[in-house]
Amino acid sequence: VVIHGSGKEKVRFSWSDAGGSRGEFMRPWEGLASEITRRYNQTDSDWTREMYASFMSEQPCPACKGARLRPESLAVTVGDLSMQQVVSQNIGESFDWALKLSGEGAQESGVGGQNGDSMAQLASHNGNGYHHDSAPLHTELSILTPYQLEIAGEILKEIRERLGFLLNVGLHYLTLH
Repeated sequence: VVIHGSGKEKVRFSWSDAGGSRGEFMRPWEGLASEITRRYNQTDSDWTREMYASFMSEQPCPACKGARLRPESLAVTVGDLSMQQVVSQNIGESFDWALKLSGEGAQESGVGGQNGDSMAQLASHNGNGYHHDSAPLHTELSILTPYQLEIAGEILKEIRERLGFLLNVGLHYLTLH
């Protein structure tokens, strides 16, 4: 109750001051965690904000371990990777993952580039000094069945195009996370 509050249940508060005045009242208590967060967000004073910040720390959620997804969402995998695993890879690795899902290799991405080059060829050397030759996280990714590819084809195409653009502008080292 002290840290997380009493909800709708009323708590008895008593007070007294140096002059001998005393009082008592009942009301719900929001809890120290909520009060400190509220006061931290409401203050305009840097000193006060630093004081409240000294009571705070960022910690990953024990249930999702910082993924910010429900366990049901984390349990879904595509090509042997969960969404969290895909977005934790760098852009180059995520691009490789998307290519392998659709059964496309570096020579046959099917996404048009400049002068007839494929997006994968552009991504493999984009003029920014980046050579895309990193090893994939998993050596044996499941390739989608024709039926699954029919369902996910347009989405995979969009993912490949967007990741390919990020590769071409030299952002291979970033993650989507």
